[in-house]
Amino acid sequence: MEAVEILQFLRDNKSMFQQSMGVQNIGLFGFHVNGIARADSDIDIFVEMPPDFSNLMRLQQYLETQLGHPLDSMPAGVSTNYLQPGSKHESVEHWDMITDMTQGGEIWADGARIYLNGRFLI
Repeated sequence: MEAVEILQFLRDNKSMFQQSMGVQNIGLFGFHVNGIARADSDIDIFVEMPPDFSNLMRLQQYLETQLGHPLDSMPAGVSTNYLQPGSKHESVEHWDMITDMTQGGEIWADGARIYLNGRFLI
């Protein structure tokens, strides 16, 4: 699929994305924009929307189904202040889930709590 086709699809459906998933802005970056995508390349989508993992996954599934390619969606403004030393960031943004887990934070695995208030329990 060519970049012009993907961009037209995004333009044609932007109001639906806004109304049903809260998308404020959506765009294309990566191999398709640079004209070097292969037939098996995923499609790199930049999306600006309120932080809502469920809506992000709904958007990703919808786009993958409609465009017929795997999708790499990158929410705007999520991790620019959290770059790791020595890391190599080639895309516009990266999806990191960052939150303060020291005040009531819990992680459960296989029905057992393994993390509480900033400390692993195992």
